[in-house]
Amino acid sequence: MIKVTESPLKLIEIKSLEHSVKTIANSDDDRVIIEDSIIKVDFDKQYNNKNNDFFRLCLKLSISPPNKRKGYKIYCLIHGYFYIQNRNSSTSSNGLENSALAMVISYSRSYLKTLTYNCPYGTYILPSFDMQELVSKKLELLKKELDKEIAKNKKETVEN
Repeated sequence: MIKVTESPLKLIEIKSLEHSVKTIANSDDDRVIIEDSIIKVDFDKQYNNKNNDFFRLCLKLSISPPNKRKGYKIYCLIHGYFYIQNRNSSTSSNGLENSALAMVISYSRSYLKTLTYNCPYGTYILPSFDMQELVSKKLELLKKELDKEIAKNKKETVEN
């Protein structure tokens, strides 16, 4: 056996703040293929103003069946609360923050399974995500938003 070294990333708690599961039954197509569900994910990190070592990771999940099919329409808002001692001086804090995202997604997978356990189309199991792609797409989205904001500010400055 291998002796485990404790991670500098500390999980304080994970909470589901909001969730809904609706069964979509009024459909022209009788097939129910849960694996074909459309999954949308958004996440955000918010740091504590008083102590930057504490942060909250907010995860939003939206799952719906393909057009005109039966299935589940699921929404979840889950917050994970974490601590990394000396986060600003840690060279690996970014990787640890991505680990926090993986922890919250893992929790949500279990949570959704429990929520849909007694539902008519069977238990919904959230599939695995390509974490690098997810984080990369989020960074691209943030960069586009920042570029728009910069362009808007430049335009306002020129007009004044």
